[in-house]
Parts: sequence; C-alpha cells; structure tokens
Amino acid sequence: MNIHSSSPITSDYNTQLRTITAKCIPKHDKLDFSPLNTGPAPMLQWLPVHMLVIDDTYQRAMGSLAWRHIVEIAKSFDWSKFTPVIAAPVEGGFYAIIDGQHRTTAAFLRDIKTVPCQVVQADRHKQAAAFAAINAKITRLTQNTIFHAQLESGDPFARRVLEVCIRAGVKIPRHKPSTRDLPPNGTVAISSLKAIVAAYGDETAITALQCVVETGNGNPGMLKGVLMRALAEVLAQRPIWREAGEGLFRALDDIDFQEQIHLADQDSKSGIDTTLSSLVRRIGSWLDARVATALSCEAG
Repeated sequence: MNIHSSSPITSDYNTQLRTITAKCIPKHDKLDFSPLNTGPAPMLQWLPVHMLVIDDTYQRAMGSLAWRHIVEIAKSFDWSKFTPVIAAPVEGGFYAIIDGQHRTTAAFLRDIKTVPCQVVQADRHKQAAAFAAINAKITRLTQNTIFHAQLESGDPFARRVLEVCIRAGVKIPRHKPSTRDLPPNGTVAISSLKAIVAAYGDETAITALQCVVETGNGNPGMLKGVLMRALAEVLAQRPIWREAGEGLFRALDDIDFQEQIHLADQDSKSGIDTTLSSLVRRIGSWLDARVATALSCEAG
C-alpha cells in the first residue's frame, strides 16, 4: 500500500494548510483492504428540484425538528454551504434522494429550481444501504471545532464570546481534549458559554467565569456548563454580589463546586429539583450566608 507523505504548505491566510495523508493512522502502511469495488462511477449534474423524490421506505420522517433545521438552512442559503445531493435514477425519469432532502427542501423554499447532484446507479436496496452508511458514519463535529470555525468566518457573536473568555482568563481549546489534557482554565462547555453571554450579558458572564478561575486553587476542570449557568443566574438575582469585586471571590474561596454539583445531582435524582435549579439555590444560599462579612470587609 503506497501512501504518499505530505508536508504543510503556506497559504494566503497566514496559516498552514495540510495535504491529505494517512500518517496519523496507526500502522497505516500495513492496512489490508479487500479488493476495490467502487461500483459505477457517479455523474455530477444539476437536476431540477421537481424531479427529485423521497422514498419513505428508508428515508427519515420530516418532523418538527427537521422542519426547523430546513428553515435555518433556507434563511442563510449559500452555495458554499450546499454539498451535492446524492440521488439515484428511478422510474419515470425521477431521482430518489439518498442524502440531501433537507437542503433540497431548503432550496425549494427559496424558489431555487435546480441543485447540484451526484447521481449514482443504485436499486432501492443499495439506496437504503447507502443512506444508512452515510448517516451512521458521520464524524460529528465538536462544539469547540464549530466555535473556532465560526471565529474564522468572522461571526460577530463568536468573537464576542471569545472576548468574554479573554477578559475572564478562560481558554477554549480548538479541539475537544480529554479531561486529562484540558487546560486548568479551559472549557468545552461552548453551548453554555454562549447561552450565558446571550442571556445575561458580557459583564455578568465574565464575573461568573471568574468565580471559578479566580477562587480557591483556580478550580481546574470545573468550567462546566451547569456551573457556568448557575453562577450567572445567581449573580443576575443578586446585583450586590455581582458588583462586589474581590469580596465575591473571597466569599467563594472555600466553596467546593464539585461537591455542590454532586448534591444538586442528588436533589435532581430525588425529584426535589432540577440540577441547575438546585445548584442556583445552593450557591445563592452560600453567598447569602456570607453577605454581611463581605460587605463589612469592603467597607473597611
């Protein structure tokens, strides 16, 4: 098996691009494949949307979640985000969509008449097998990877979230690392991070993050989604603490966030409250019990 080596090449983007290589695959030079049988070569062509059909014997149903996804595609329709539809010819001159009914429907909503397609020769059984293989073996993107792609695209909200993290002393790794390799002040809870910035604003989000990284021993590994959300809500409910500065951090120096999350989880399992609501209540009570001491220190 002959795998060509590759080296980085410099691009106009002031970064390095990689060529395709198998060097990262263990023992790639010793892989033993069965004889190659690709089937008939596909054709690439533009097909009229009204000639593309859905075979419900193997295709997924179009529920409310699917329709929301389709509308989102239609709202920001762009050919650079549209991969060719995979389709197979069927009776009557039509083409059965194997992969791409969502983006094709989005094109229909935008009154686009033709879409690029990869036309393969496949009977119904092979269509179903292709549908299963394509959708079962998708490499899921992590939220970290998506976030950094949004940054690279110039997305203003992603940039805003990054600025919040920089000011709070928090890092967002480009790729999702293992728990062991996560930086002490790193987080992979991107959805929660975005949520607190959107719901509570930059300053509250910054203070919520600092409540973790600026207290105790820095609380390595504790920038978890539920804790971020709980701290942001506690600070939103208690403006006096949000503006307390160092007094807030001193009040939280001795709290064991991991224990609080564990107790909140137990409350949830017992049906007392949700984990998030319980954690908000527990951290809020912790701060309420220390408000007099903190205020007297600030006054002094």
